[in-house]
Amino acid sequence: MVKNKFAPFLILLLLCVSPSHAAWTDYIPLYGTFTGAVDTATGLVDSFSGMMDSITDAMDSISSFFNPDDTTIIETGDIENQTALGIEDGEYFSADEVNSVGMASLDNISKTINSEYTCLLNTSVTGTGLGKIDIGLRARDKLYGYSAFSVAMSIYKPETYAYQDNFHLTSYSLWVEDIENPGVKLWTYSASSSEVATPGGSAITDATILKAPDDKYSVVKSCLTSNSNLMELDGIITSQNKQFEIHGNVVGYIENWQEVAVTTSNPDGSTTTTWKWVRKDNIPVDLDIVTTSMWQHENNGAYSLDGATGTLPVSDWYEYGGLWVTYASLNQGSTSNLLAQFWSSPVHILDSSSSYKFFALYNAEYNAVTDLDMDLSNVDTRIVTLAVSNDSNFEVAGSDEFSNLNIDSTYAISGNLPFMSSSDNVASWKVYAITYGEITRDDGQKLPVWTVVRPWIAVNDNVQILNLDTAIELEDLYLSGDINSSALEEVKTTAISEIETMLDSIEQDLGYAERNDNTEMINALNKAKTCLNNAKSVIESLSSTDTEDEKTAKINKYKLYLEAAEMYLKASACYKTGLDSDGEYYEDMADELVSKESIVITSDGIFDVLNDIPILGTLVSYIPGGWWTVLICGVLAGGYVYLENDKKKGFGRKRKRF
Repeated sequence: MVKNKFAPFLILLLLCVSPSHAAWTDYIPLYGTFTGAVDTATGLVDSFSGMMDSITDAMDSISSFFNPDDTTIIETGDIENQTALGIEDGEYFSADEVNSVGMASLDNISKTINSEYTCLLNTSVTGTGLGKIDIGLRARDKLYGYSAFSVAMSIYKPETYAYQDNFHLTSYSLWVEDIENPGVKLWTYSASSSEVATPGGSAITDATILKAPDDKYSVVKSCLTSNSNLMELDGIITSQNKQFEIHGNVVGYIENWQEVAVTTSNPDGSTTTTWKWVRKDNIPVDLDIVTTSMWQHENNGAYSLDGATGTLPVSDWYEYGGLWVTYASLNQGSTSNLLAQFWSSPVHILDSSSSYKFFALYNAEYNAVTDLDMDLSNVDTRIVTLAVSNDSNFEVAGSDEFSNLNIDSTYAISGNLPFMSSSDNVASWKVYAITYGEITRDDGQKLPVWTVVRPWIAVNDNVQILNLDTAIELEDLYLSGDINSSALEEVKTTAISEIETMLDSIEQDLGYAERNDNTEMINALNKAKTCLNNAKSVIESLSSTDTEDEKTAKINKYKLYLEAAEMYLKASACYKTGLDSDGEYYEDMADELVSKESIVITSDGIFDVLNDIPILGTLVSYIPGGWWTVLICGVLAGGYVYLENDKKKGFGRKRKRF
């Protein structure tokens, strides 16, 4: 017999994901504790394949419920970011909640990138005085992006038989070098010293601040006050920071004590020989040190945060316009030092403005080093909204500047994003949040730290698939408690007609794209067609006899398809005019929306037919969950038989080891 300790849990899960799971809930202790996880899976079964998808989604939901701190947003390179407990994509917050929730979310993200300890780096040492002293370099275990970081150097004089062969440090310097551009010193720190290391005694220790190679900071800084480089920000966000190693030079000397024989004459004419320590010329020390393992601790500074994408339709303004949601974003910069997250209202409409909140955090836990000042100063932030036209020119639609911000840890700034342009051919809207500051070392060198955030915001513009009045009327009629069937059919016909009009328009655009071999445009248009046809099918299925759960699921599903279709059409418009990066931006947003589509609309019609079978239908009616329970138990039984047959045939079972 096949034994599986998870079988009871899986059976319970399969029963819970059935559309009739409510029939079983009275038999399940503490069921209310799991309603959030179960609701995620409700209604996901349409076929065996659909059922497997449902189980996967439910398992993910339950896993998140029991392990909330393991909720992963998006992995980019080696960085794995997390949101605060309870903040998930699509969760909305009131104005009273957003500040505390936003700060908590950002604080939790910082815990992911913080180094828990410093590490001793592997080094290679060459030069004069080799072997006379030991030099070590320590730095943070993790470094992300174009960040500043502390590095500590220790110099130890091993014990020898010699008398007082102390090491005197006169000067040292530390810097970084790009692996691909050796010999070019970056962020050099030099200092004189009079410290002494005695043999076998305490080591000389000094610390300073260095920074990863950064050829982007000047462009980022210019974007705070100038518009000329704003279109370079996308390239900066997706850039890869250079790998580097830490280099250093230690100069000093070792006291050179030698034991010499001293012979003296005695009164009786004899001689006595004694040994005496005599200081000779100093032994010079001029050593070069370079790390060989820093690359193991470097990570790309680009990271993605999950959240809302695009915009809700205009029809949702009255319900959601006053709420706040965290936006998915692409971020880049001095990620170990500065983290940021963008929040906004979820509805963005052409010729109006949307409220935003920008949270940034100076990562004090990472930057805190004993006896080393890494305070951030001269902090400026700019939130800029761009309207990009078909000819790739852009207009600054809005710009909020904040100067000399006093940042100790997390701070928030607020404003409005204006989506108004004097141009009639706007193909794309872009929003950037730029923060730039400086860490001043004790030698006066200013080390720039910065972050650039591009939230995945889109705007409801001229691409309007369903007329606003049609959308509102359709939803109001369908969700009303007493549905007028004839009125519902009439507005369904209107909505389907409007979708078909857009499909006809897409066919014309496809002809243009095919004549011009514009593959990207063709792909985007075909995806839009698929979404529109899916939305059309959902609208066609709306019925006055649908249950409340079916109503909610169908409304959410057709709105999701329409929203994704609008994003694909925006992408198509960008590809048409050569704005490929913007096209990819909108297409990625749409792909993200479609990937979240997990609602499978089911029909109990076939079960109604089975219930009409004499005796059989009556017997099944006494089973909690009815035919869904029978179906699920049948699948489980079939799986059991399959496993037993495989076992009898001699197939070995592999056990996954961790």
